[in-house]
Amino acid sequence: ALIITIAVANLAIMVGMVGGPRMFWDLIEQNIQPPLVFETPNLSGSDVLLTGANRGLGKAIASVLAQVNASVVMTCRTQQKCSKAANEVSESLIDESHGTLIPASIDLGSMDSIDSAVNLLKESRAGSPFDIVVLNAAVAGLHPSDPKTGMNPIIGVNFVGNIHVIQSFTKARLIDAHTKVIVVSSGAHFLGIPEQLPAMEEISMSNAQYMCKSLAMDL
Repeated sequence: ALIITIAVANLAIMVGMVGGPRMFWDLIEQNIQPPLVFETPNLSGSDVLLTGANRGLGKAIASVLAQVNASVVMTCRTQQKCSKAANEVSESLIDESHGTLIPASIDLGSMDSIDSAVNLLKESRAGSPFDIVVLNAAVAGLHPSDPKTGMNPIIGVNFVGNIHVIQSFTKARLIDAHTKVIVVSSGAHFLGIPEQLPAMEEISMSNAQYMCKSLAMDL
């Protein structure tokens, strides 16, 4: 919050230098607001699928969901990494009464891995759909194209992988009209450097946004 406030203040100073003191204070008043207070939800009985759950934002999301009593299927590329992350999240929670954390492997860069996970989840859940699906897994940075498919992993994971998850989970009735689908996106492509192929990130994130709009109408 402090960093955001400093950034806003610096922006206000620059604008104030051009537009005068009044514009400076107008911008400050518009952007520095009291913190919002939200009532903590209770997700007892809610089943959540979370991709990219073994580190960073995904791991933090798993922790928050467990704290509000959700049952979270934590997925990442390998079962070993998922199990390690689930244990670490569980050990970090102060309250012993929390939601369950279930490790499972899904590699969004592999259609076979996604299909295998769908079959296992369909059997273990007896066809019961998830209440919430959080598509957090993503790839960024420089990556060579897959020699077999010719596809860049950024497109393959961030867009094609997510599309295949949605389609296969919907077909298996693990996602239905009542499932809340959350796609974690990014504005990082606006800051891309030409030699780092920002177009790949921009294309993948733009397509993800269109995917969400389409899902909102179709499901």
